Amino acid sequence: MKRLGILGTAIMLASCGPAPEAPATPATPEITRPTFELATSEAYDLGAIQAYPGQHSAVYDYIDANLPDHLAALQRWLRQPSISAQDVGIDEMAELLRAYLEELQRFGDTPPPPDAEDLAGELDEHGTPVASG
Repeated sequence: MKRLGILGTAIMLASCGPAPEAPATPATPEITRPTFELATSEAYDLGAIQAYPGQHSAVYDYIDANLPDHLAALQRWLRQPSISAQDVGIDEMAELLRAYLEELQRFGDTPPPPDAEDLAGELDEHGTPVASG
């Protein structure tokens, strides 16, 4: 029994020694903010931009006559989550767009809406969506 006591004391004393040194961590490089310089000293001139000359009174009259419907549509679009980086609501937003294009088709020579799967295609050199497949 006395040997167990001595052995236990020896183990306890051995464990009370200095802790082993932790391996050195590599130095973290200092992070610096990027700097940007303007390439011009010219002030922006709003007067250099011409006002849009188009007149669309029939469109404005239609919007005014149907304002509650347009506001409801805008509210619906704003409520629809669409976060492409997280793949949240993308298909639902595409379906809303398809239905909207279908609705526009009733008012003139609007091309037929593509399928919802085709709305996620690439853009051509003019920024027009290119249907996939």
